[in-house]
Amino acid sequence: MSTSKKIWLGISIAIVVIFLWGIPLGMYESSSFFFSGAGAVLLFVSLFLFFGEFTSLDEIFEKHDKSVPQPAGRNIAPFMVLPAFIFLFISFFYYSNKKSNALETNGVLAKGIVLNGESTQTTRRMRTTTSYELQIEFTDSAGTKYYFYPSVSSSEFNDVYQGAPVDVVYWREDPNVAKAIFNMDELSKYKKVPDNPITIANLTAILDGKVNQDSIRNYLNTINYEWTYGNEERTYENLKLKQAVRYSEESGTVAFVETNHMMGQIISQDGKPVFSFDNDLIEKGYKKQASSGENGEAVELFYTDNYVVQKTTKLEQSQGNGFGMNAYTIYLVAKVSAATVDQAR
Repeated sequence: MSTSKKIWLGISIAIVVIFLWGIPLGMYESSSFFFSGAGAVLLFVSLFLFFGEFTSLDEIFEKHDKSVPQPAGRNIAPFMVLPAFIFLFISFFYYSNKKSNALETNGVLAKGIVLNGESTQTTRRMRTTTSYELQIEFTDSAGTKYYFYPSVSSSEFNDVYQGAPVDVVYWREDPNVAKAIFNMDELSKYKKVPDNPITIANLTAILDGKVNQDSIRNYLNTINYEWTYGNEERTYENLKLKQAVRYSEESGTVAFVETNHMMGQIISQDGKPVFSFDNDLIEKGYKKQASSGENGEAVELFYTDNYVVQKTTKLEQSQGNGFGMNAYTIYLVAKVSAATVDQAR
């Protein structure tokens, strides 16, 4: 092997080592596309020169005399673009895995705020794709503010708004390495949180005064994560689960609202259907009576000798590029007299 080939081989190895293990995670996060792209380009150049054994730029760009023998590797030198592309993807996956490990082993949870967001459409080969990005601000344990710009899915983008709170996990060693969390499965990797469904027993406990009015939010947070105060008095929202609860002492009612994507029965990871509030009512002895609604709303009644639940379902077309319908279901729970129950029957 010639001296020049040894040099270019050493440079190729150095590029792989530097761009996979020599760049700090925080620095890579700040310009991931630049570092991965630069590493792939430099690797292509070094491998191209290693196999091509070029002694000058003229040998690269000028037309060669076919009668003059060429180094054996010169014909395959242009194909070094393939390992360069492979290295590009390897670096992306390597640093993505490194980030995940760092956050799971030494991550800190914080509350962030969505400052802004934008969608960008790109057209390539007659196909238009849309990418979504958010601007999120959070404060670390030392009181320093940080900003990052995660790419998100269309559903995540549509579920938030300017000023929306969002969970953030950041790396203790470098808070510039951060990730926004939008679902409970992801959050459970970093924090043990309650993840139980709201049941009719939970709502009647509020209605019966077993839960102090000033402690309703805390009570809901012992059931599942995370409930915050809504815009109206005695209103509580769970943005992750797309649920809301409103207690009205004046009318003696508790309203529970949940949103479902109507694309068929939802199945959990263990193969079983997810919790159904309707099934919970039936299991608790509530009798069901259907009645017609107006303006496309379906209304059903569930009742016992002590409570009546009015279920109202509203349908609307899904937003974005998806298909199907969104169903907003409102369960209004109230105490009733015996006369009211007899009338419902």
